[in-house]
Amino acid sequence: MRLLNWQLDYQGLSQDNRVFNQTQIKKFLKDNNIRPKKEFGQNFLIDKNINNKIINYLDPTTEDIVIEIGAGFGNLTIPIAQSSYKIYAIEKDKRITRILRDNLSGLNNVEVIEGDFLKLDLNNILLKKKSKKVKIVGNLPYYISSPIIFHLLDYRNKIDYILFSLQKEVATRLTSQPHSKDYGILSCLVNMYAECKSLIDIKRNSFYPQPKVDSSLVSLKFLESPRYEIVDEEGFRQVIKAAFSKRRKQILNALSSYRGLGLSKDIAKGILDELNIDVRKRAEDISLKDFVRLANAISKRL
Repeated sequence: MRLLNWQLDYQGLSQDNRVFNQTQIKKFLKDNNIRPKKEFGQNFLIDKNINNKIINYLDPTTEDIVIEIGAGFGNLTIPIAQSSYKIYAIEKDKRITRILRDNLSGLNNVEVIEGDFLKLDLNNILLKKKSKKVKIVGNLPYYISSPIIFHLLDYRNKIDYILFSLQKEVATRLTSQPHSKDYGILSCLVNMYAECKSLIDIKRNSFYPQPKVDSSLVSLKFLESPRYEIVDEEGFRQVIKAAFSKRRKQILNALSSYRGLGLSKDIAKGILDELNIDVRKRAEDISLKDFVRLANAISKRL
């Protein structure tokens, strides 16, 4: 059975223009007894101009498979579906999913998946069309944005392009360079495997409920191979984690005190001296290239 309130709100709207303003969203949520959940980070995009810009940057074509994380009521899903080969709309909230399915009925190239994105086996999607790479799009809540990005790094060989709206703080961390307080694990791992760009800023009043901070739209384009040659990828990740686990520590102390590496202070100092990396440096002052050199040297030594 279709939801009457949803149908009434959509009367007279084409599928391209189904972006509700704040008044419509509030009325719809109230009429259907839905309260946005903070634990899901639910902030619905209500700015049609930003919605259109996201679609333009994603540039879906009839050759593209698109995965949308947090599809909500389908504001992005519908225009993407009209241009793409296939879209998988992932939504965690059961209350929203039933409405999303109803709203997307008639679009045969859309598959709605109810569930937590981090618990899904992406291979079920990514391996269905082996000749095609996938585009990912979504408005990510702050608390889960980094885990989702780390998760997608493991599938980078099957992903062509990622487009996320993120809280501005996370976007800054993604694009930061050495000698910055925002430079860290996320910066290093993402820039090792992708070209990352901050595209536009998105004001907090573009969402309902309104978040406390502004957001940015960020793109990630995965490289054909890592930016630098790595001997052991897991070893590289461990070195990055060790270096930034106590970011105020000097690099010698950070490496030798991190249990995951099992390095004595003497061995760590020997490697740093051999690479001509100042043992007094802190993680935020070490370039990605030097982290790779360090990780490769440690992997060969252990």
